[in-house]
Amino acid sequence: MARINFLPNSLDNSCALRKRIVGLSGLGLWVLALLLLSSGRDGAEKVSASSAAPDNSVDVRLTEYKIEMPTTLAAGRTTFNITNEGKEKHTFEIKGQGIDKRLGSDLKSGERGTLQADLKPGNYTVNCPVANHDEKGMKMQVTVAP
Repeated sequence: MARINFLPNSLDNSCALRKRIVGLSGLGLWVLALLLLSSGRDGAEKVSASSAAPDNSVDVRLTEYKIEMPTTLAAGRTTFNITNEGKEKHTFEIKGQGIDKRLGSDLKSGERGTLQADLKPGNYTVNCPVANHDEKGMKMQVTVAP
């Protein structure tokens, strides 16, 4: 919707503004009022839509027998951006609070993948379930805060 600027550029233009407003017919005033009301409502809708909380994003780095990622996460919809920086195949799994999710396929060296989960507050275990990698150190506890 196009916006009409009725505000003067300077105080010197205030007389010109008064002439424009006074010169409007009854129909013109109604149109002006409707424009002002609708632009205010649209602005409020845009603010509320843009104030929605974004997804959490967590970078996960997998190497030989180590998972590098934060140990405390925020609750909510979370995207894990997983990169295998090791030489062997690895994957990523998260369990806890009713969640048991695993990356769709194992990642070869240099490959990336994403996993999404709606995390609730509580404790979770993340690990690499390939072969016995979790027993070699690719396992850690993560706390999700409210």
